[in-house]
Amino acid sequence: MPDRHSWLPSDRVYDSESYLWVKSEPDTEYLQVGVGSPAIESLGELAYLTLAEPGSQIVRGQSVGSMEAAKMTGDIVSPVSGTIVSRNESALENPRMVNTDPYGTGWLLAIEPLSWTTDSAHLHDSDSLFELLPEDLRGQNNND
Repeated sequence: MPDRHSWLPSDRVYDSESYLWVKSEPDTEYLQVGVGSPAIESLGELAYLTLAEPGSQIVRGQSVGSMEAAKMTGDIVSPVSGTIVSRNESALENPRMVNTDPYGTGWLLAIEPLSWTTDSAHLHDSDSLFELLPEDLRGQNNND
């Protein structure tokens, strides 16, 4: 099992309900959004993925797509408000990318934030999220 810092990289912040991650994209004002390891652990292997179209205006807490996985099906709820500037077409064609490289090639959306200061106040760094994880997830990745 990977260590905690590769399982929850510290270069991004996380939504404690959906376990989606948010990371500032270098050289832009955009935010990249993806599915964190705790969500993948809970979901299982992704079989189907939908994502809202670029240009869509989104609100924090609003559905921006859906995932169908081995263990469940559900909405992808945006951790930030703004405008979708791009989506990962490769992940739409091959959802398993999200499972195999969730913090790299398996990202979901790039968003131009509307109010990053407000939205980021609701997100957690990797250490804070780790402490909020249910015991069944925390115990599997407790290496430092």
